[in-house]
Amino acid sequence: MKKRVEGSSKVRRMVLVAMLGAISAILMFFSVAVPFVPPFITFDFSELPIIIAGFVLGPVDGLVTIVIKLLLKLIYEGTQTAGVGELMNFCVSALYMLPSVLIYHKIRSKKGAAISMAVGTVIVSIMAVLINYFIMFPVYAWAARMPMATLVDMGTKVNPKIDSLFTMMVWAVLPFNLLKYTVLSLTTFLVYKRLAGFMRNMILK
Repeated sequence: MKKRVEGSSKVRRMVLVAMLGAISAILMFFSVAVPFVPPFITFDFSELPIIIAGFVLGPVDGLVTIVIKLLLKLIYEGTQTAGVGELMNFCVSALYMLPSVLIYHKIRSKKGAAISMAVGTVIVSIMAVLINYFIMFPVYAWAARMPMATLVDMGTKVNPKIDSLFTMMVWAVLPFNLLKYTVLSLTTFLVYKRLAGFMRNMILK
């Protein structure tokens, strides 16, 4: 009987992770442009189900949610960036979710949640700059056979302070990620309690 209950709970957990991944994929399609960054950098709430999955179920399930989101996105519309955009999306989602979840699981309180997401926001914002500057932008320019100057020009059109790849990181990528993950953290802080209770009941009932 106990094994049957545990098996049923595992199935419901898997279904829940799949649902969160699907919701995350759907949220990717409701993206909006941000005035001070190039049009290929957009804001969406697709990481909200991911951070909640990590908080409630653990970091592994959070990572699985990211994978499901990106697989569904690729199946539905393919890639427009030779896979570079999807890889970067995985990196930033994981870099925000993992430190936030690991800290929160050690400090389970409202203060702990606030600290964990603040740390996650700082880490992902810094790492996004480093990964984009040294890896993603050069790889994308190479894969798309596009001069780096063309990408920089797209940034210059919306933000005159951008005149090189470095200033693109300073005046677009860094502030964008600080803004995005601050908004995401505040939203998570507001909705987490209710969603966490619903998710736990779904698994245990």
